[in-house]
Amino acid sequence: MTYFDIATPAASTEESTISYSYDSESNSVSYSNSDS
Repeated sequence: MTYFDIATPAASTEESTISYSYDSESNSVSYSNSDS
């Protein structure tokens, strides 16, 4: 179960997708950065 998803930071470029999510089960923050 994910508590929350943080929106893409304003610092990201239009060709970049950056996303963070917190996983309560593993008590960790997932970070993903996709460059198209």
